[in-house]
Parts: sequence; structure tokens; C-alpha cells
Amino acid sequence: MPGKSDQALGNLSYDFVVSVTVVAGVALTASTTTTRTYTVPGLRVGFDHVVVNKPSATAGVGIANARVSANDTLEISFGNFTAGTPSLPSSEDYLVRVARHNYPDRSSVPAGFV
Repeated sequence: MPGKSDQALGNLSYDFVVSVTVVAGVALTASTTTTRTYTVPGLRVGFDHVVVNKPSATAGVGIANARVSANDTLEISFGNFTAGTPSLPSSEDYLVRVARHNYPDRSSVPAGFV
């Protein structure tokens, strides 16, 4: 329900959710992480913080890390926590929550916050 709960507050200037289609279907190497990048127009490196929601459960597989690696680029690291080689589903829509702080550049961030 729209309202105050979905408005950016404090030091956030934007707080929004986008859908990213993850096409994988590749077997993940045992006991390691695999990193993939996806184009998400509008992402800003150094300003955006992301949280990724994988819509299904794959036994032994999880999201180990998600970050904005470059402008317009989302990087997701998938962890395989098994000795096997499970595969991600061939195509899923992941929800990505993006929170952007309201400082115009890194030089304006207060000391101790970077």
C-alpha cells in the first residue's frame, strides 16, 4: 500500500524496486562462488545500495553478495555451498531494492561515514 512507509527518509534520496531477469541455467562449480553482471539503467556506483531477492529456492545455492560494480551494472555473486554442481533455474525475475543516499558526491559525505 503506498504511503509513508515507502518514502525515502533520513539520508536517502531514492528508494525503489526493479525487476531483473536472471538467465543462468549454468552449473555452479562446487564449493565456490560464481559472479554474473546485469545491466540495470540508472544504478550509480558509490551511491546505491542493493538488496536482491531470489524468487525460488535452489538447494545449496544462495546469493553471497550483490553490489553496483559500475554505473548501470548490478553484480550478483552466487554461492554454491555443496560438493555438487547445482544449476540456477534457466530464467527468473529477481526483485532488486535500490536505496540511494542523498549526497551529491562522495566529497560531501560527512567525515566518518565513508
